[in-house]
Amino acid sequence: MTGFIHSSAWRRLRKQVLMRESVCYLCGQPVDKSLPSSSPWSASVDHVVARARGGSNADISNLHLVHKVCNSKKGDMPLDAYRYREALKPTKSREW
Repeated sequence: MTGFIHSSAWRRLRKQVLMRESVCYLCGQPVDKSLPSSSPWSASVDHVVARARGGSNADISNLHLVHKVCNSKKGDMPLDAYRYREALKPTKSREW
């Protein structure tokens, strides 16, 4: 199924995810679906369990809406490991 991501079945699943979700599964912020795909904040669909780690290509329960940049940061990392890494990052504050 290496070509699945380029198939009409994938496009249908992606469209379903884009229609049913509006918030990034990873960062919790709204996703502006009108942004061009060249924008880092554009809509992307993430495999919660990465395909490289045996995640299903065709199971919609393994797919969620994310920002392109969030998807890129997660890569094929397990979701728990990604969230743990993000939780350890220092928050930026202007409070002195």
